[in-house]
Amino acid sequence: MDTLLLEEHPPIALISERRERILDAPMLNFDLLSDISKMKNEIAWKIDNQDTKTIFRNPSMKIVLVGLHSGAKILPHRSEGVISFLILEGRVKIRTERETVDLSEGQLLTLHEKIMHEVRAMDESFVLVTTALDKYDQGE
Repeated sequence: MDTLLLEEHPPIALISERRERILDAPMLNFDLLSDISKMKNEIAWKIDNQDTKTIFRNPSMKIVLVGLHSGAKILPHRSEGVISFLILEGRVKIRTERETVDLSEGQLLTLHEKIMHEVRAMDESFVLVTTALDKYDQGE
C-alpha cells in the first residue's frame, strides 16, 4: 500500500461531500458501481481496512454500502431490524451462532432481527447492507 500524507487529503472535504448528499426522498437513483469506484479512490479506503457510505436512511429503512479489504472483519453484533447482505464484489463469510455462510458476487443473505452475526471479507469486497427497521404488521 502506498504511503499517504494526510495533508494532501483533508478529511473535511470527504466529510462535507458526504453530508451534502440527500439520504431520503420520494425517489432516489443510485449507480452502485460508480459509488464503489469513488470509494476506492477516497482517503478513508486507502488508510483503513473498511469504509461505509450510507446511501439511504429514513425511519423504516437504512441502506449502507460497505467496503472491506481482504481479511477485514465487522465484529459480532445484532441488528434491530431484518437485514440483508447483497454481495456486489468479492467474497465474504457471514457467521451466526448457528452457522457460517460463504457468499460471493451476486448472492444475497437475509437475517431476522436480533441475530448475532459477524462479517469477514475473504477478498476485497463491497456489500450492500439493507436494514428494515419497521416490523411487518400481519394484521393489515
